[in-house]
Amino acid sequence: PLILVGLMRGCYHILSDLSRHLSIPHEIDVIGVTTYEGQRSTHTINLYHELNLDVADKHVLVVDDLVDTAFTLNWLVSDYFVNSATGHKSLRICCLLDKKDALKVDGYDSNVKPLLKYVAFPIPNVFVVGYGMDYEQHYRSLPFVGVLKKSAYAKNVEQNNICKET
Repeated sequence: PLILVGLMRGCYHILSDLSRHLSIPHEIDVIGVTTYEGQRSTHTINLYHELNLDVADKHVLVVDDLVDTAFTLNWLVSDYFVNSATGHKSLRICCLLDKKDALKVDGYDSNVKPLLKYVAFPIPNVFVVGYGMDYEQHYRSLPFVGVLKKSAYAKNVEQNNICKET
């Protein structure tokens, strides 16, 4: 049995699309973790929703929108799936985007990289929004992935014309 584990909130588009295209039986669950404030990682884990499904004796595919610093993924594979959600048959990671040139956390090469088996698109180290990804909870519903203009980082910027489609 396969469980798709989405990393909320940004995963919902890729998780839904992936699930619709899988031809094998699978279950879906989500884990809610926040580490970002605005455009920067806080390097603090805030676990606000744990898995509901038991992963014991199942294959787990973590579905994420974006690998940036890999801080959250490193915590997930080296802490959560070791201490809380244990007994899985296998653990792999799938992501829509991977910022290959972004500075990764200590432990990335040993903990995350070996499990990162499916990457749709490598991207440069830019701030992206749309297709589930956000800036301060805005722009998730854009039907494309766009690079957020730096002028949008200022407070009270109108949503119109602040990103360009990539």
